[in-house]
Amino acid sequence: VTGIIQPMTPVSDVPVLPGAGTDLLNLYDNAHITGLYSPTNDTYYNSLNWLQQVNGDEAWDFSRGAGTVVAVIDTGVDLNHPDIAGNLWTNNFEMSGLAGVDDDGNGFVDDIHGWNFYGNNNTPQDFGGHGTHVAGLIGAIGNNGIGTAGIAPETKIMAVEVLDGDGNGYWPTVLYDIIDGIKYAADMGADVINMSLGISASMFTTAQQTDFLSIIDYARGKGSIVVAAAGNDGLDISTSYPSGFDNVITVGSVNSSNARSYFSDYGAGLDLVAPGESIFSTLYNDTYGYGFGTSMATPIVSGTI
Repeated sequence: VTGIIQPMTPVSDVPVLPGAGTDLLNLYDNAHITGLYSPTNDTYYNSLNWLQQVNGDEAWDFSRGAGTVVAVIDTGVDLNHPDIAGNLWTNNFEMSGLAGVDDDGNGFVDDIHGWNFYGNNNTPQDFGGHGTHVAGLIGAIGNNGIGTAGIAPETKIMAVEVLDGDGNGYWPTVLYDIIDGIKYAADMGADVINMSLGISASMFTTAQQTDFLSIIDYARGKGSIVVAAAGNDGLDISTSYPSGFDNVITVGSVNSSNARSYFSDYGAGLDLVAPGESIFSTLYNDTYGYGFGTSMATPIVSGTI
């Protein structure tokens, strides 16, 4: 259907292209202090190859993301997932306020854990899995005896839904849902805004491009760092937004050998790369599974910043 966009998801496995020469995210290069670090007791810890690839688990000796908030602008988040629910951002004014009342006066009633701009309601619940997979890579609870752990297992996740459960949105309405979601996240204090999505640059009018750029500048002015997926078409990042904008951190994907993933977009504006193939994380309905794409590399960076 013309005008539908989707989150960054990959296709089939083909030979990997040579590396792009962009800096690989590495949190812990030659800085380990012997004796501080120990693995978590999470059930699927041994499936988190991406975590070891960037030395993220060793960096937990120094920081686990406590005191930070990362907004996930996506298909929503499984609000009841046992590996995520305890790390959801909470709007305390609404949590302790009156039901059906906009207690904090921000224009959103009972936005306890975020907002659903796609459905215009206060339940940003994921029914497809993409947003939950992203959220788990950022902040799945660590060392809780179940499931997985995120790169920042003590950060808080703000759920901002702008796409349906299948990752679809209709143009140009979806653009303004995304714009509203970015504004909401920035206004509500998100330190980092993760966007594992992209829209072909050819779809934009000049005015729409300006609107998108302006809201990202607004978020940056509020103190939010905006991180975007490069894309999975094997093209230059200038061919899609927001990855083609200079005011975001654009993230590409590498394989387990740190070579550029065959699908990863590239270009002079690519800022970082991180693992994006066979990435294990949370899924909706209290499950877990693998994902591929720059959508998965991006939250690894977002949870690190």
